Amino acid sequence: MATEPIPEPLTNQDVDTNRAPEFRASRAQIPDNGEALNAVSPPVNPTRELMSGNASPQLNRAAEAVGTTLGRLVNQARGISVASDDSGPSWKETAQRKAEEAKAKASQAVSNVQESASATYQQTKERVGETVADVKHKTSDALLDARARAREYSYNNPLQVIAGSAAAGFLAGVVLRVWRSRRYE
Repeated sequence: MATEPIPEPLTNQDVDTNRAPEFRASRAQIPDNGEALNAVSPPVNPTRELMSGNASPQLNRAAEAVGTTLGRLVNQARGISVASDDSGPSWKETAQRKAEEAKAKASQAVSNVQESASATYQQTKERVGETVADVKHKTSDALLDARARAREYSYNNPLQVIAGSAAAGFLAGVVLRVWRSRRYE
């Protein structure tokens, strides 16, 4: 492969009329370079050519469409590269300026997000602190109120408090005795 010389392209006089490409009529409005490409391409190696009986017309149309599209894209890319060579510095400067603008916008957006997140965090922290202080205050008030009611009840009903304490002690003794007897069985 590497030792084979590259064949020279055919001239327009060497091209056979049988090799003229056939294109679909639906794309007639788009200029096509298929004839020029076939005119300068070397003949196809017979071992790589498809047999006429095995060729699918749909596959051929698809291949022609792909080849035509790629040819157009290559030509457009060549045209763009030639145009960019003519106006190189201004194109590069424009691209750099736009990249810097995008970078500045992105950093501004990040700083805005950081500021809003920080503000939201501070607000949430203040609200939680206020809620905790409120719950702490309400709890201490409820404990003081319960302690005051217990003192008043014990002052007004001393015998019932003594009986309740004795019942609680008796019940605690029974529970402990049952627990100890089951533990060592």
